[in-house]
Amino acid sequence: MQGNRLSNRDSTIVVMFGALFGLALFCPCGKTTTDLKTDNTATMERIADLLEGNRICGSIRSSENISQLVLNYQNGTKLIIIDKLPSVDEEYISRVQAADLIISKCGVVLRDLSNNTLILMENNDSTSIARFNSVRSIISDNYTSTRIFGVTTVNKDNSY
Repeated sequence: MQGNRLSNRDSTIVVMFGALFGLALFCPCGKTTTDLKTDNTATMERIADLLEGNRICGSIRSSENISQLVLNYQNGTKLIIIDKLPSVDEEYISRVQAADLIISKCGVVLRDLSNNTLILMENNDSTSIARFNSVRSIISDNYTSTRIFGVTTVNKDNSY
């Protein structure tokens, strides 16, 4: 009895429908705030939009002195120089080896890829503080926040 068997064409249609349905379930479009708190990629994309910043992801090394923190991204392809406010200690950043970074005029957001902890470093001006308050409204409680004086980015291609 062949009434219950699907032809090759029918089974292909069923498989394609299932694949399309699966894609629709995992599409990041229309995420709510709760969804953003659990989806790191969507969260970082939304933060980059809020801060009008550039997002990069890769290995980092850091060094600091009393007034600056330097993030060496991808073995020197980019240096992110963060001017610290007095008495700000960024010692925990020295343990980060790979990060998802957002660099903007308002500050820097660093997500440690080993434990998904966010580090918010906001400039000490009213516009930056307001933008970072918007960021805090879409993230979970797993973050550290500090104020900084400013950010300078040096690209390897542009330096001599």
